[in-house]
Amino acid sequence: MQSITILNENSDSNILFIAEHTGKDFPEGYGTLGLTPEILETISDYYDNGAKPMITTLAEQFNACAVFGNYSRLLIDLNRRLDHLQLIRTKEDDWQIKIPANQNISNEEKQKRIRLYWTPYHNKIKQIIQNKLEKHERIFVFVIHTCSTTYQGKTRGFDVDLIYSHSEKLAFSLGDIIMKKNYTVQYNEPYSGQHAPTLHKYDTPKVEWIAIETNQKTIATYDDLHNYVLALVEGINKITK
Repeated sequence: MQSITILNENSDSNILFIAEHTGKDFPEGYGTLGLTPEILETISDYYDNGAKPMITTLAEQFNACAVFGNYSRLLIDLNRRLDHLQLIRTKEDDWQIKIPANQNISNEEKQKRIRLYWTPYHNKIKQIIQNKLEKHERIFVFVIHTCSTTYQGKTRGFDVDLIYSHSEKLAFSLGDIIMKKNYTVQYNEPYSGQHAPTLHKYDTPKVEWIAIETNQKTIATYDDLHNYVLALVEGINKITK
């Protein structure tokens, strides 16, 4: 299995969808990092449940390029900078469960994971963005994430959190459209787009950037997912015109 999936790479659309945490697999030789399958399914950091069908459907609807990771973020987190302490986490965030295969890893192993799994994702996105900027005056990048309904015993009350850096106007326009579909929207909580690693070098009006963090309760069933994606399609279609 390749470390990333690329859909519609040669699309002429000025829209790009990306997702770091869609994957739940591990490369050959890593097993499940010493965790049992039962424990893995209880770990909110394992993968973003629902993100893969969301991004593939959005890419299809807009005939747009999509890039997403195929391996679990527990192997290496594509949504962390290389100097971040949780690039390769030793324990998961929610209940502090230790990840055996990530304890005291060597620098050689760390560099291997960076080279094989982190770098291809970010290099591909950089390449696609550069190619699109040669064809379009402005491009739109949407980062797809989902989050667990509860965290450390506390319920997350929102349906979707829109995270932005300089694309505030677009984020609120998208949020207004989503709210009209009876979804609860919040903005830049608990962190802002200023901390996003993927496009921190593209903080320019030519690259509009919004991360869409969806509560997994909002897309719990097929019908829920279908209706929610329809709302996103309507919103994205309007703000990218």
